[in-house]
Amino acid sequence: MRQPVYIVRHGQSEWNVAGRTQGQTPYPVLTRRGRAQSEDAGRCLQRALAEQVSDVRLHTSDLARATGTASIIGAILGCAPRVDGRLRERHFGVRQGCRHSVTTRILRVPGAGPFLGVERASAVIARLRTLLDELDPSVPHILVTHGEVIRLLTDPAQSTVAANGSVLILPRTPSAQ
Repeated sequence: MRQPVYIVRHGQSEWNVAGRTQGQTPYPVLTRRGRAQSEDAGRCLQRALAEQVSDVRLHTSDLARATGTASIIGAILGCAPRVDGRLRERHFGVRQGCRHSVTTRILRVPGAGPFLGVERASAVIARLRTLLDELDPSVPHILVTHGEVIRLLTDPAQSTVAANGSVLILPRTPSAQ
């Protein structure tokens, strides 16, 4: 039986509050609210997994806001997070660290992404597929990652991203199995 893959967006970070594009910047850390969101996500997963908690595999991006979230979830579930760089946020090129509202507007201009050094969506999806293909389908998995990664995995046509601390179940699609 194929077990679920849960996706968690990291808790609120200092740069979420500041409205800055984080991308693959390693240092924005969780706020107090972000830590509380991570605890809530951990408790939600604990309830959802019930008897399977001992079998769960917890994977996390290597960026501080995700590893912080995964550490909190891991403490609640009693499992150690496995760090995997393939879960990193999309690289936003020269826009990393800049105002996110401006980044979003600029990236709507055709051809702006490659010009600014933004990682192609297809490259993000390809690195995620390699990870998904390696997951043992007989145990549940939790992936702690980032907003744009989740959007690309679940609904690339959607213009909004999952809220900080959200817990979603990865839809079963041919590319995700």
